[in-house]
Amino acid sequence: MTTWTHQNGISLLGELWWDGTANSAEDWRQLAHTAERRNTLIGVPGVPLAAVAGANAASTRLFDQANLARRGLLTRLAWSDTASGWSAAADLWRLDTGLRHYGGSAESAFRLLPQRSAAFVALGMSW
Repeated sequence: MTTWTHQNGISLLGELWWDGTANSAEDWRQLAHTAERRNTLIGVPGVPLAAVAGANAASTRLFDQANLARRGLLTRLAWSDTASGWSAAADLWRLDTGLRHYGGSAESAFRLLPQRSAAFVALGMSW
């Protein structure tokens, strides 16, 4: 963690961390491998397509965790007026924008999702 503070009350903080409880690269590879094996059942007589798709969708619980990767970054810009006791701060955790089409290799973790494309804007902040 690094913090810089100026005499005018402005401060900047930066953190870089490791989350050992988040999914490892091996976890993502295993998820992709399992989905790949399930996908070999597509078209097999007696195996409904919806069952394969449903099992793949249900197996994406790895996406439900707070941190999808083990590394993270936080930046914080703050201002304090010591004379009045007033302060403001903005913590920027992450900003994502984009139009995404899930393509690429079959082993890709995002290829396991039931949808094939998405548009998004996400801002993680606290005040």
